[in-house]
Amino acid sequence: MKVQLRTPKDVKALRARIASLPEVRAKIAKRVAEEFSKLAKVDFDAGVSPDGKPWGPGKRGKRVTLKRSGRLEAKATRFVAVGNTVRASALDIFYAKYQLKRSFMPSMKKLPPAWRDRVRAIATEEISKHLRGER
Repeated sequence: MKVQLRTPKDVKALRARIASLPEVRAKIAKRVAEEFSKLAKVDFDAGVSPDGKPWGPGKRGKRVTLKRSGRLEAKATRFVAVGNTVRASALDIFYAKYQLKRSFMPSMKKLPPAWRDRVRAIATEEISKHLRGER
């Protein structure tokens, strides 16, 4: 990204945009939440973890779908932006904790590469727009 700084007014405007970068975090979080919801839905429908590993078998050794009522799927594939933070909504279902062993949610320690790449792309795009004054 190139920024043209021809006059002191341009420098002052850029300085103001940089100072207001924290405002962009909420926009980034909102877009990331939407993107995470899409990625989670694709993975959940495929029966794989966000890392691409298939879910383990159920008690009887058969493949599980985790779609009996649809409630877990609806919550597990929904991410929301709260301020500048992205949160998953699955953990307000009391039985979700028993299904976490299936890895339908990303690890708390590290995002899968595809998810991390989307965050990077969205953040770069939003920050670039903001610095160019395209709010």
